[in-house]
Amino acid sequence: MSTYQHSLRIEANPAQVFDYVSDVRNLPDYLPTVRHAEPQGNDRVEIEGNASGHEYANDGFFKIDKEQRRMECLVFPHF
Repeated sequence: MSTYQHSLRIEANPAQVFDYVSDVRNLPDYLPTVRHAEPQGNDRVEIEGNASGHEYANDGFFKIDKEQRRMECLVFPHF
């Protein structure tokens, strides 16, 4: 499993930033391997992209806790 980490200072309201990054449709804007992400309802998500030269199309969960400003993504690989 890959882990990605990057820091960036953003001069903006924290609530507005969280609203943006917690919208699953915006994942391709800030996750380098994601080309397309679409919510499916009930915290489900479909994600497509390319990682290390390998195309993928997976589904999983994308859970948001607005109070704690926490996002959790669990994607199930298709073999």
